[in-house]
Amino acid sequence: MGPERFVQCRVLVVDAVPTIALALGATLRRAGYAVTCADSVAAAKVCLEETAFDVVVLDVWLGPRALALCAGLRARSGSPAVVLTTAYPASDTARLARTSGAHAYLVKPFALADLVTCVGDLVRHAGPAAR
Repeated sequence: MGPERFVQCRVLVVDAVPTIALALGATLRRAGYAVTCADSVAAAKVCLEETAFDVVVLDVWLGPRALALCAGLRARSGSPAVVLTTAYPASDTARLARTSGAHAYLVKPFALADLVTCVGDLVRHAGPAAR
């Protein structure tokens, strides 16, 4: 079954570069997901307080607060799966992604199809967020 099965699944895309967030959001919308975009960790926290998301796509470039958000989400029961993205791949970044609790890690530039596949795999594995 394709991603269209997950029309009700919600994805939060958090990237400091608005054009990247919008492009990723548009791609995920075309795949059938309900998408919200945020340009900062503070904005993401507001979104997370208001909505139960199934997946959060979070850019590491947002700094230590991004990793802290990831770790905080992982510690909560019923939390969304987290995909960390980065344009600066290094072994330290990959290690930080794993230790902060990310479910997946994508290195920019990545194929948009890879993002859709990654989100779909996480949704299939975890199921929809509690509403």
